[in-house]
Amino acid sequence: MSKIKLLTHTDLDGIFPVILGKLVFKEIEYDLLQVDEVDDKVKEILPIIDTYEHIYITDLNISKSLAEIIEQNVNYKNKITILDHHIGKIEMNQFSFITVIDTDETGTKQSGTSLFHQYLIKHYDTPILHTPCILTMVDYIRKVDTWTWQDNKQSIWISRLLGIFGEDYFINHFYEYAKTHETFEYEQKDIYLLEVEEIRIQNYIEKVKKDIIPVSIAGYQVGVLFIEQYTSEVGNALATMYQDTYDIIAMVKMRIGRIGYRAIKENVDLTIFSQKFGGNGHKHAAGSSVPSLLKQEIIEKIYGSEM
Repeated sequence: MSKIKLLTHTDLDGIFPVILGKLVFKEIEYDLLQVDEVDDKVKEILPIIDTYEHIYITDLNISKSLAEIIEQNVNYKNKITILDHHIGKIEMNQFSFITVIDTDETGTKQSGTSLFHQYLIKHYDTPILHTPCILTMVDYIRKVDTWTWQDNKQSIWISRLLGIFGEDYFINHFYEYAKTHETFEYEQKDIYLLEVEEIRIQNYIEKVKKDIIPVSIAGYQVGVLFIEQYTSEVGNALATMYQDTYDIIAMVKMRIGRIGYRAIKENVDLTIFSQKFGGNGHKHAAGSSVPSLLKQEIIEKIYGSEM
């Protein structure tokens, strides 16, 4: 019963806790989940919870109704720890096994990765957690996820490497890198890939900006477009480029069933906006899910009576 279970988000801030967990624990299983998949996964685990030493949920949260069930069961709540940084879930701090911190006492914006790193230092401290390599990567990821990376452009590069490498290679690559390097520097081959990727990103932004559909939603002017990649880069670029036209940029990714929202105006809070559609996130970066039946409805709309 030494196995650790980690349930975490599919983005960079959710994926790096996997690397931290692998560095600290001898045996760890992990699942990368979307926001709307967490409750079902936890319910699946609860009947076999004693299979695991502990279950961690990072950069995600559960519903209040499920949290109430866990809180009432001593075994459940002693075996589950949730570390979240989304301000829209701040009320979940009422539960003993959940910690939600958007901004710490020093005024520093937190992320799933930074909260898990701090937790591991407090409860499972080991020298590798203090190496300049790990400290740099954790800080880069925190800045990327909280949109405070503008003072250090190299921070965003690690996010782009995730897009280039894919989840499995990224986890294995940086797990081995962290074990064998005292400090963190991008390798020359990575820099070459990043230079090529920058060209691809700019070309993609120029292509998709022509396809924006203007829509009025919940009192906001929203620019909607359908994309399959570069959500953050496209959203940030277009929110800046069209700030006089749109309050929000909404990017629908049909293949994976997700919608990303980006904004830069101070009077726009995407946490509140996304919650209207079952999502969550931060003030200027959030997301929600595409309704599960929508793809089938589109097929029926196209082919109609011929089906």
